[in-house]
Amino acid sequence: MKSAKKVFSIILCAVLILSVFVPAVSAAEEKNIPIVFVGGRGTTLHDKDCNQIYPMDFDKKQYILDACKEILPLLGTAVLTNNYDKYCDAFYEKVAAVYEEVVLPPSGVPENGSHSPFSWTKQGLTKKVRKDSDPYRLYDFAFYYDWRIDMWSVADDLNTYINDVIDVTGSSKVNLVGRCMGGNIVAAYLTKYGADKINKCIFYATTANGTAECGGPFSGQLEVNGDALARYASDILGDDCLNEFIRTALDLYNESTGMKLPVGMVTFIYNKIYENLVPRLLMSTYASFPSYWEMVDPAHYEAAKEFAFAGKEAEYAGFIAQIDNYHYNVLLPLHDTLKTLAENGLPVYVVAKYGKQMVPVIKEADCLGDDTVELTSSSFGATCAKVNSTLSKDYIASQTEKGLERYLSPDKQVDASTCLFPDRTWFIKDSKHLDFIKAIDELMLTILRFDGDMTVNDNASYPQYMVQIEGTTIEPMTSDNMGTDSRWNPNLFKAIFNFFTALFNLLAQAVRNGGFKK
Repeated sequence: MKSAKKVFSIILCAVLILSVFVPAVSAAEEKNIPIVFVGGRGTTLHDKDCNQIYPMDFDKKQYILDACKEILPLLGTAVLTNNYDKYCDAFYEKVAAVYEEVVLPPSGVPENGSHSPFSWTKQGLTKKVRKDSDPYRLYDFAFYYDWRIDMWSVADDLNTYINDVIDVTGSSKVNLVGRCMGGNIVAAYLTKYGADKINKCIFYATTANGTAECGGPFSGQLEVNGDALARYASDILGDDCLNEFIRTALDLYNESTGMKLPVGMVTFIYNKIYENLVPRLLMSTYASFPSYWEMVDPAHYEAAKEFAFAGKEAEYAGFIAQIDNYHYNVLLPLHDTLKTLAENGLPVYVVAKYGKQMVPVIKEADCLGDDTVELTSSSFGATCAKVNSTLSKDYIASQTEKGLERYLSPDKQVDASTCLFPDRTWFIKDSKHLDFIKAIDELMLTILRFDGDMTVNDNASYPQYMVQIEGTTIEPMTSDNMGTDSRWNPNLFKAIFNFFTALFNLLAQAVRNGGFKK
């Protein structure tokens, strides 16, 4: 009996000793938490024979030139006869031919064997496992997917992937980052599976709240604006003398005429063709993908469904059920979902970009954003000025009186106090949606590796507002680097001055170099 008590005492002591050390070991292990990065659209697609079908491998420039030679004469005839049927048919055929291998049927599910080539095995994931002294990097466990299909179903694959990463790393949780469309998938995952296996979560330049860049075209609500066209050209043209001349010429033309002639012509033709051409053009390209519908902003969603599916509701019943499920059960309640998860212990962070306008063919072209997603959307609720203005003096005074001036951007274009997570939302100015720079990756790694819940006040190198410098680094926003482009705020006198200055520089360069060289 004494022997049994002695053995029991030894076992009890061992259990007590282990109970002291095991949590310490577990905590040490948890310091190096793997990161599952869910990227946006852009990965390749293959056909059933594993040949790449996206990106399309053909001479796009030549195809466009050949198509224009064929359909522009039809447009001229259409204008003269007021019959646009042949023009619409030819336009549709040229575009549909490009997407015929990647377009999805009314089921919204690939039926021709087309697919994403991404796959994984636990053995393959094991090769990416790192030791505590070698911290996990942002893209070690990058998750890819068929970016055309319903993101609610993709969330199931993400769940399996997360489980496998946890199994091979021995971690109890992962950090989760969703970029662009990847943020929608993260939203679907959190809605469907919760956050029990998630340590921290970042939404980066996300479309999780929808974007008018999908909503506008899908609802047929396109609008061309002269100011937006001039700004867009200004943003995409280079800085050499010839491009500067072209840019200032456009500004002068816009300031003196409002681009009334080209804008009027485009609007006139669009009004003639949109009912005949646009819905079928949409459904033979991006609107055939449930995922793109799941990025349509709430302001356009119902109108977009009516525009695209009118008279085809039965044919597209399964498709509509998929996108409705996502829109009503994931997108619309997303703020409440994340707020609840955050209250229950999940740290949620947002990294958003701005300083660019939206595409110049939607009504929201003057919204501040990253050229793809409006900042109000990607930041989960920031109050923003238009691209060529600042928040009003009255608004700034009101927020200051409330003690919220710390949330105002130095350039007075953004107020973070209205964000879902005002102390956990970072803004990077002058960064385009498709800018992938290591400096922003380092910001996110700093957030994920921070011992505890990092806020915008915890690291002087990463305050709430930053500026992307020369496409390579990010720096805290100051009065010296915050400036908005003066070309976005022209007037007629300034436009005339800039035009002749650019013309003089172009001619001077021609004299020096014997031609118009960059």
